Amino acid sequence: MQNVRKRINVRGALTQNVNQRLLSSPCLDYFEPINENFTLFKIRKPNLYLDKPIYIGFCVLELSKLRMYDLYYTNFKKYYKNSCDLLYMDTDSLYLHIHTKDVYADLKRHFSGVLDLSNFPTDHVLFDNTNRGKLGTLKNEICKPIREFVGIKPKMYSVLYGENDCKQAAKGVRSSTLTKITHMNYKTVLTEESKLRHMQYSILSKKHVLETVVQNKTSLSAYYDKKFVCEDGIHTLSYGNKDI
Repeated sequence: MQNVRKRINVRGALTQNVNQRLLSSPCLDYFEPINENFTLFKIRKPNLYLDKPIYIGFCVLELSKLRMYDLYYTNFKKYYKNSCDLLYMDTDSLYLHIHTKDVYADLKRHFSGVLDLSNFPTDHVLFDNTNRGKLGTLKNEICKPIREFVGIKPKMYSVLYGENDCKQAAKGVRSSTLTKITHMNYKTVLTEESKLRHMQYSILSKKHVLETVVQNKTSLSAYYDKKFVCEDGIHTLSYGNKDI
């Protein structure tokens, strides 16, 4: 979602004449002297073309959430009932814990209509090109048996799959720092309701001068205030749930 009202022009001035002209502009929002010979100016746009309605972007996001809930409750939860638990949900992904004899057979027999199975190996029992690229279908990103999943909160999880493969996510943490975090770290933070910190190095520009910034950043944390956390510290309920 873009708010075109927040768009600005940034201009630089090297001479006194340009400085005076930009300072007298009725659209001037802010200026910052960089040094004796250079000044940056933030100039608001004099004309706006409101061609990106925010409410449309909001509706698209809400409809995508509705689609995800519909896929889960009218398909997987309806079929498996209490044998299916939702471990993690994002805008466009689901992690489910399913108790069944043969999940591959179930997926092919009962859920092939809502799944895009084209990314499985061609010799895999689930491979099917029927829904390749079809909008609104779910695709298996891993295509290998998942051995363990640890979900701390949105955008912060770790998945063990295959022989010894691991997929990790931690919002706001650089990829170089993420390589130092193990699956066991995720598990410890979740079960002990603790947090993990790492030194993170960045190169930032301040007034056109590059400098190295060192942060003692919280890389993993079990703290989550957008949902009600149950006594076990693992399961959560949405606020307003009857069981709270």
